[in-house]
Amino acid sequence: DWFRPTGSELMMGVDEWDVIAMADVMYEERFVEPVATLVASLLRQNRGSRALLTDPQRSSLPRFEEALRSRGLEVSKEIRVVNLFRAKIDSPDDMDMETHALALLTVTLPSS
Repeated sequence: DWFRPTGSELMMGVDEWDVIAMADVMYEERFVEPVATLVASLLRQNRGSRALLTDPQRSSLPRFEEALRSRGLEVSKEIRVVNLFRAKIDSPDDMDMETHALALLTVTLPSS
């Protein structure tokens, strides 16, 4: 639940981590603030860690980037073009390919 995170409990009792990986979590505008708060909190719990987030460039992404920066985090973004392959339900040996431009955000605490 993005609206009621409980620190390390959200990380299933893990006290140390190097990377927090998240994919396609900004599909609703209302998630921007709670997810940005959670990312900032988790990075501050483990200095030296980083968050990697991918997003299909939804309309909420610029606001999310700004929300991360407003919490004192450094955010870099690169766009990666990827091909996704999907098996057809009625013919699993037949694949469809879709090309997507995904945003990859790397989020860290500022260097000291």
